Amino acid sequence: MMQKYWALEHPWAHHVDKNSVPSVIAEAPQNAAAFVLNGLSMRSDEALFVEFARAMSFPDHFGKNWAALLDCLEDMTWNPPASSFLLVVSDWAAVLSESRDDKSLLETTLQEVGSRWAMEAPGRAPFNSLLVTETPSA
Repeated sequence: MMQKYWALEHPWAHHVDKNSVPSVIAEAPQNAAAFVLNGLSMRSDEALFVEFARAMSFPDHFGKNWAALLDCLEDMTWNPPASSFLLVVSDWAAVLSESRDDKSLLETTLQEVGSRWAMEAPGRAPFNSLLVTETPSA
């Protein structure tokens, strides 16, 4: 069941409870890359961009805006090659809590990135995101 989080199929952003994360990571395919982002450090747009840059070692030219985030996530050539990518965003409830309008933009961005990697990227690779909550999803 956890393999769906490493798959090419929609959806690519998944709401999961924190107790599921170790099982998902344990089922990582060979040469997979997982990035853990601290949602408590992502309460504003600016803080979100800083945390993505830190956790994913974005290149120095990262522009710290939504378009630049999309560009970096769609072009992972600055990172070692991987068979699959997984973002784990802890404390999803805290993410963009100081700018609620943008939370849906982030989730849409992550879905779009997953779609492009699944359908358009050279060599197609799964790119999924776990949006982690404290309690089990209904």
